[in-house]
Order: sequence, then structure tokens, then C-alpha cells
Amino acid sequence: MLIELQVIHAMQTAVTATPITIATAIFAARWLIYILVGFILCLAINPQAKYRHTVAEAAWSALLALAITTLLAALIGRLRPFFLPPDLGFDIVRLIPIPFNSSFPSGHTSVAFALASALVWTNRRWGAAALLVALIVGLGRVAVGVHYPSDILGGMVVGCASFAMVRFLHGQLRKKDLTASAKLHHHA
Repeated sequence: MLIELQVIHAMQTAVTATPITIATAIFAARWLIYILVGFILCLAINPQAKYRHTVAEAAWSALLALAITTLLAALIGRLRPFFLPPDLGFDIVRLIPIPFNSSFPSGHTSVAFALASALVWTNRRWGAAALLVALIVGLGRVAVGVHYPSDILGGMVVGCASFAMVRFLHGQLRKKDLTASAKLHHHA
């Protein structure tokens, strides 16, 4: 945990240098994720079926990631960095309102990576940009003092795993639907 506190302290030293860097970190930590959500929602109006599948899988993946991180956070109960006593030698400053649950894993990061994973599956270029945005969301959460770096790694794993589970289940459901449809419509 000492290394993680050093990382947070170094990030906060850089971030709190100017009002612009503070605002940038706050934007990344709180609002950047909505750019991913907005982009996914824009795909909903695309007439191509693959984009509608992307929107559905992204939505289900994000919900699953949020449910898993909420459950894990309740079970693990890790204190957020800004709650640590200052006698440890690190004055971690919280730059955003207090999140409602505990620290591990990061819910924002898990949702961002779930959404980005859905975009990677659909379009590698969009997906690469979305993964970068998701990573910036996670780094922003560390920079504003509400997460440890390991919380971000946990959120990344949960987000990507959530998409993998949704993608697998969606594939199984589509396969089952096609099999049932083929049995009903025998063509000679």
C-alpha cells in the first residue's frame, strides 16, 4: 500500500499545481465517462444490426460491471485513500464529493472498461480510443484521491470480464434462437 500512496501523492502533486490541472482531473474522474456513454447511445440510431448489438452488449456489460463492483466494494470495504490518517506521511486530498461506497474495485473504471470493450469488439479504432478514455477515467479517479491504483486495475478486470460474460451469453442466446427457428421452419 505504501507504493500506491506514493503514486497517489505524486499524481496529486502534479494535478494540484494549477487550477487547470485540477479541473482536468475532476473532469476525467467525474464526467469523462459520459462521453463514452454518449458515443454508445449515438450508435443506437445506426441502422446496422452490429451497432444495435454493440449498444445492447455495452449497456448490459456496464450494468453487470456496476453490480459486481458494488457487491465487491460492500464485501471488501476498503477505505478510500483520503480517509487514511495523515500521520502516514501522505496528505491525500479529496477533490470530488465522497463516493457512496468503498474503494475496491473502482465502479467508474469498471463501467468505462465495459463500454470500451464493447466498442473494441465492434470497431478496433473506436475501441482503442475508448480504451484510452477509460484509462484516463481510472487515472482521474486516482488523481482526485478517491481510489488506489489497484482499485483501478480491479475495475479494469471487472469491466472487461463483464463484457466477456455478456458477449458469451448473448452469443449463446442468439445460437439458441437460430436453432429453435431452424427447427420451426423446415425447408425441403
